[in-house]
Amino acid sequence: MPAEEKSIPQVVTELWEMTVSYAKQETVEPLKGLGRFVAFGVGAALDGNLNWVPYLAALVLLGLLIALAVSRIKVKGPNR
Repeated sequence: MPAEEKSIPQVVTELWEMTVSYAKQETVEPLKGLGRFVAFGVGAALDGNLNWVPYLAALVLLGLLIALAVSRIKVKGPNR
């Protein structure tokens, strides 16, 4: 005996739920794992010594240089 046929709205709803579930599985969950990884790394880096300070200084300096470079970018529009 064949399975009961589903209506189009029911199939679309199931497809949407499956798509959302897949998107969460492939994006949100790995990001949570990455967050835990970074948190443990930062916690380990702050464990009694200051060898992380040069990395922080380099990160801040690079961030400032990137911000400066982005601020210097000029968009050329059709009337410019």
